Amino acid sequence: MVLAVVALMTLNPPGDLFGATVTSIDFKNTDSASELSISADGPITVEKQENGADKQIILELKGAKLSKGARRKVDTSSFNSKVLLISPYQVEGSEDTARIVMQLKDESSAEVTQNGNQIRVTVANPGGSAASAPGATSTAPDAAPSATD
Repeated sequence: MVLAVVALMTLNPPGDLFGATVTSIDFKNTDSASELSISADGPITVEKQENGADKQIILELKGAKLSKGARRKVDTSSFNSKVLLISPYQVEGSEDTARIVMQLKDESSAEVTQNGNQIRVTVANPGGSAASAPGATSTAPDAAPSATD
């Protein structure tokens, strides 16, 4: 029995036992769209659910564990954006499934694209200029510099 455990540890180093780690979750706002960028150190899959009644977009990341830095909420309510709050969390009882809930001002849909270990979620904005919010960046010329952790 001990031999089997040693073989498992050799094939899957301790950091990889539960899949890839989400290393960053970044928010960028422009006049035309809000974009959430999710980066991982390995392959993950994403499933999108749109909950119009609760004005939420829910992303389920399978094969993913959130790093400490990727677990923090991002308040985007000061932006001229449909996105109010981004809440990432590890699904209780599941070491390899994480969720990111995007709370919206109004019901809206999102476009999700994936390129390797990078996932982008784009939500169209109503237009106007962007403001600065902690933990987020803006490409508007009058925005304050973004905060970094």
